[in-house]
Amino acid sequence: MSRLERSFNTQSRVLQKSKIKYLCPKCLQGFSRSDVLYQHFRQKADAIHKGLDSNKSNFALFLSSYRGCMGSLIPAAKLPKAPDCFDVFFVIEHYGEETESPNISDYAQSYTSTPSMHSHSCNFSVPLYHDRQPRGYDHDSHGGTALSTMPVPEQHVRHLQILHDVEVEAKICALLPQMDNWLDGTLPLTDQPHHDLGVIVPSVDVDRPLIPVRDLLYKGFGTFALIRTSKDIFSPQNIPEAVYTVLRVDGPGLIGNQKVAIGESIWVSHQTTLSAGLILLIGVFPTVVVGQKV
Repeated sequence: MSRLERSFNTQSRVLQKSKIKYLCPKCLQGFSRSDVLYQHFRQKADAIHKGLDSNKSNFALFLSSYRGCMGSLIPAAKLPKAPDCFDVFFVIEHYGEETESPNISDYAQSYTSTPSMHSHSCNFSVPLYHDRQPRGYDHDSHGGTALSTMPVPEQHVRHLQILHDVEVEAKICALLPQMDNWLDGTLPLTDQPHHDLGVIVPSVDVDRPLIPVRDLLYKGFGTFALIRTSKDIFSPQNIPEAVYTVLRVDGPGLIGNQKVAIGESIWVSHQTTLSAGLILLIGVFPTVVVGQKV
């Protein structure tokens, strides 16, 4: 028996003797009874927890919320009925499943056939901007490049994979102190909670101030968006496959179930959850530079 297997078996025995029967897949808090778990969903009242509590009223929203928290595209047919889908052992077994496997084709059809979600928190679009000149320090000047729907080769990257690049991350972190005031002014937080939809988008052109960052990430003509999250929300539906670059973290710093840090870039292949307190540059790029030296 391997060390990992021994550790897992020990944890299983501990859980069997504990009072924890259910886990919230969003915050991984344990509960002894299902009614207490659902009370937790209602008390939190953010978009993600509301989605987890909607299995009877809106199964499509529930399924998307559940998959986003779990980081796993579990087919609906294989998902136990609530509350058994929150069983502590089931959650532990499947949590983060997709981030560990580079091949998710077995689940792709199940995901894409899911009905669209009926909530602003998971069914919203953001303004998209397009490069006027090709980006990248060593680009050529011979016209545009066709955008790819898969900016990073599928065989080299998986959903929620960090595109580690120490040099690029350090340069972005060095640029950000000069951009902080501009980011706050461009993406201002509201002081009226009832008007807060969970995402702030620019009302002005953001092309020029973001050029130094984009030059570090890709070559050619890209499409990009800039957003700030004030609540836990879903990623925008109109740019589902993209590279997400983190410009600020004020909170848990989670994209799906992946912890992210300032300056890091992460590949997102479909709609997922975003925690509150993030400022993100989201882009579809013809030739990605960041993370390709690893």
